[in-house]
Amino acid sequence: FQAAIFLYPPDAPAYASQVSCQMPVIAICDKNAVSDIDLIELDNFRAGSIAAEHLVSLGHRNIALISSDPSKSLARSNRIQGVTWQMERCGLRDHLRVVVPGPDEIEHAPGNDIGYRIGRAVAQRPELLSGTYTAFISINDMVAMGVIDALSQHNAQFPGNYSIVSFDNVLYTGLSRISLTTVDYHINLLAQAAIDLLLRRTNPSADAALLSSARFKVECTPQLVVRRSTAPCRS
Repeated sequence: FQAAIFLYPPDAPAYASQVSCQMPVIAICDKNAVSDIDLIELDNFRAGSIAAEHLVSLGHRNIALISSDPSKSLARSNRIQGVTWQMERCGLRDHLRVVVPGPDEIEHAPGNDIGYRIGRAVAQRPELLSGTYTAFISINDMVAMGVIDALSQHNAQFPGNYSIVSFDNVLYTGLSRISLTTVDYHINLLAQAAIDLLLRRTNPSADAALLSSARFKVECTPQLVVRRSTAPCRS
């Protein structure tokens, strides 16, 4: 191999740093995941803050955040921290509940995608069906799809009864029947930035001394894409 691009934080950051002395190594991940290789920075903390700020601005106060185990993913953990920070900033920390399903719940949920199954499993809980929460934040778009499908089976409507916001802005979230409000990381821009940085690293005419000592960082700001899954709180 002549170069490596990580789409997630390297599992062995020290080894990735060692390899970067021999060839270009670029990671697309949160800035606090790895420090001494070229980095296309994601800001999942900011993304979480944006999602919570949107729902609070619509009058929602009781919000459930639905996620898989955050301890196993820095991106998930940072999103949750961003949501929590924003709720605290608005004086609503006690109105936020982070819901993580147990293995047994996921095992019996329908579907092939793990994110979708997480959403389906959690949305069956009585406390989420009771109407206590008027809005949900899903840790990614597939989890949101599971939540929407599960609650729709109980005749709930989005945004008639609930609002929901998610992360990633995958292709189908913009379809008219789904119309999911989500935070966009501009994946195309991130990929282009990684390739541009790689070309810069491998340019024969580049300053070899500069490239050997410098570490480059590129940051793309997440942006909220508002669609029909969120609306002012009606309760």
